[in-house]
Amino acid sequence: MNVNTKQLIENLGNSIFANLGNICMIIFLYFWASNNSHTEICNELNVPIILIITFSIMQIITRSFFFKKPSVIEQFLYLGIIGTWVFVLILVWTSNVVDLIIILNFTFISLILINALLPNNFQLLNSIFFLSVLFLSTFFSFSTAFFELKLVGSFTVSLCVFSLILSLIIFKQFQRREKSFKRLDLLLKDLINKRKEIEQKGLQHSQFLASISHDLKQPMHAINLYLGSLETILLNIKMKDIQANKSFKSLQKLKQSVHYMNNVLDGLLEVSRLEQGVSKTQLSTLKVNLFFKKIINQHIKTTKELGLRLEFFSNLKNETTITSDFRLLERIFRNLLSNAIKYTKKGGIRVRVKEEFNVIKLSIIDTGPGIHPSMRKKIFNEFTQIDYSHYKRGIGLGLAIVKKLAGKIGAYINLKSHLGLGSIFILCLPKTSSYNSKKSCIVENENLYNVLPQVTTTDASETIVLVVDQDDDTRNAIEILSPNFGIDVVTGNSSKDIISKTSNLPSIPKIIIVDGSDLIEEPLTTIDNIQEEFNKEIPVIFITDDIENESLLIKSNQKVTLLQKPFSTSKLHQLIQSILSQPL
Repeated sequence: MNVNTKQLIENLGNSIFANLGNICMIIFLYFWASNNSHTEICNELNVPIILIITFSIMQIITRSFFFKKPSVIEQFLYLGIIGTWVFVLILVWTSNVVDLIIILNFTFISLILINALLPNNFQLLNSIFFLSVLFLSTFFSFSTAFFELKLVGSFTVSLCVFSLILSLIIFKQFQRREKSFKRLDLLLKDLINKRKEIEQKGLQHSQFLASISHDLKQPMHAINLYLGSLETILLNIKMKDIQANKSFKSLQKLKQSVHYMNNVLDGLLEVSRLEQGVSKTQLSTLKVNLFFKKIINQHIKTTKELGLRLEFFSNLKNETTITSDFRLLERIFRNLLSNAIKYTKKGGIRVRVKEEFNVIKLSIIDTGPGIHPSMRKKIFNEFTQIDYSHYKRGIGLGLAIVKKLAGKIGAYINLKSHLGLGSIFILCLPKTSSYNSKKSCIVENENLYNVLPQVTTTDASETIVLVVDQDDDTRNAIEILSPNFGIDVVTGNSSKDIISKTSNLPSIPKIIIVDGSDLIEEPLTTIDNIQEEFNKEIPVIFITDDIENESLLIKSNQKVTLLQKPFSTSKLHQLIQSILSQPL
């Protein structure tokens, strides 16, 4: 049985208060009698005063040791205190000392009020004490010939009756309060249990989404690579203009759908990691204009192919910085931009950045169909879609993911929309207090993906790239893409497999591409074995599902570059060219 600590402390305090009242009252009565030269009554009060003080102190000590409920010893001590006070009452009334009897009655009035106001002290013995004082005071009041004593006795009797009624009321209120506390305690426990169940279900939900996202990563990774090779093949096939136009449109729709799927999968995985506590927000300083321009440049080709304009306007200085999580902010902006491209059929998208009241406002403005007022609040809920049949795709998670990720970096999103005109999604970000020209290390790493000259300085047969991946589809897709990348690839599922195929190479490999999710061999072991075979520290592209946890490799090995799954063929091409362009 659980012990209510508050109630125990309250009971102990009540006991100390009541017993200290007993001690103070008997001492006060004794000193009054001694100061008024009632020597005979003082001598008779010597024993009662010692008994009351002793019993009261013992009761306090007993209550301190027996917290949960009154012990038998405590009951006997309380009975002793009551009996002693009744003896004092009889002793003083029979002394016929008027002033002392008056003082005695006021002493008993004080004791009665003290006990009446202590709800836990309403016990059988306490009732006996009240009734004893009531009957004795009534008897002596009618027996005395002094009017003053009759008046004081009647007042004491009246107060006893009042105190009994008051004690009963207080005790009933105390019982109701105890019942309310118990009900409240049960409700709180039930609420805590339900909250734990909800949190557990939420965690299971996040784990389920993370598991699905992770399982879909590999096929999506292969789809991206095959899509790049398919685009290359179609460009090299001679077709009639009508067929070429249809193929081109189909390919663009396919690329747009795959890109949308990539964003949703990445967002789902990121949210589930954050909710499970696996991933933490990592703040860094980044330049606002440079950051958003880089992402926009990566979407210009897609928008041109769709016949849309993509514009960027900013009234910020190029050195203006914000402090935020690079990964999450990029994910939010990419989702909003992809969403705008997805729903815009004609016109274009404008990205506008401005500062208002120390807040950076990023506005993504599109000329899409707009959002109905009834949907504007619901649009950020999970599994909510805009009800346009010719736009309806996906499962309605994009904006829900954006809202969750924005909350993780202290940002918030506003929406303005007009049917038939378009929508404006406004992302409000806290701004840093000063300009900072120092680039974030994360920004510097991401700048590796900037477009570099798409040429190699050596012949393809001499530009050898080793690819270690246990997935056959990924290896086949890279082999198909290699001629267009201007490289010669050697693929295998382990370092042993690769080494067995590289005995007659014309030159040392320029790059090693390793999949971090390889289960056949530890990826770090693969890298070490290959570099040991060629006795050279060869640059490594490390393909990973979790760029955050694998980022420690960058610190331990400066020639390791991380690449997050899934990625486009153009991104892989740019990264390979950037590594090949670096001086040896």
